[in-house]
Amino acid sequence: MFADFPAVPYRPSSPVPDRESRPVRWLTGDEFLKSDAAHRLAPALRALLTSDGSITLLLQTLLLSPIEVEILRQEDNKLDHAMADLLAAEPGSVVLARDVWLTARGRRIVSASSLILPGELSPSLLGALRSSEKPMGLLLQESGEPVTRDQLQIASEADPLGPLTPETYPIRRAWMRRYRMSISSRPVALIQERFALDLLRP
Repeated sequence: MFADFPAVPYRPSSPVPDRESRPVRWLTGDEFLKSDAAHRLAPALRALLTSDGSITLLLQTLLLSPIEVEILRQEDNKLDHAMADLLAAEPGSVVLARDVWLTARGRRIVSASSLILPGELSPSLLGALRSSEKPMGLLLQESGEPVTRDQLQIASEADPLGPLTPETYPIRRAWMRRYRMSISSRPVALIQERFALDLLRP
């Protein structure tokens, strides 16, 4: 489970990380919904954090805007033993490591880090993903393959986020989640996403 992982600072060699120098407390979806913090959040943000569907499509619905992807990093990497266990893969297997922004109307709204098993994707889906033309959620919807998400965990950051780029990250506090994605019951990716508290501002 993700809960067994120590919190580590973000660095290119550590995809799907906790981008914190201190540990954060990760909650299961059920624990989050029972927490006081969940009751203080806007319903739309609670829905984003707990959704088992496409975040891209949900963001389109909430923001009434096309969602685009901005690639920060996309490179091949290798799985360590812990990540390999989560993906039911062999340690040392090659994965596609991606750090991206999801944007709406030119505004960065969600940052995401992913480890993706390229061998579990169809050649057309993998080619479209590497070309970076659309967010992964839209590509998966267009592929027509059944997608599931499990092992959801949710946490919040009380301190300012460190920048993902040389620009200052403008959000003082954010909520984040991480989960495993499967296609046709085959684990294919580990994903961690961060949402700003002001995500739903006009």
